[in-house]
Amino acid sequence: MQHPIGLQPEGNLLLCSGAWNCRNAGLGALHVLSDALILELLGLLDAVSLCQLSQCSRALYCFCDAEDLWKALVLE
Repeated sequence: MQHPIGLQPEGNLLLCSGAWNCRNAGLGALHVLSDALILELLGLLDAVSLCQLSQCSRALYCFCDAEDLWKALVLE
């Protein structure tokens, strides 16, 4: 079963020849940061900024859609 927007876990990416890594291209200069650090930084944003950032790339959309980010904003 494919992901709705065509993403694969990085473990699968290593095994699939010809697969495109949208994380590095979609994050630009931020691709050197770990996933945990990116989520930590996104946790500092408000809801409007998070929505705007999610429109920049497929990779950022996936990061900005993390349930824990929105859970924290809703509980505030």
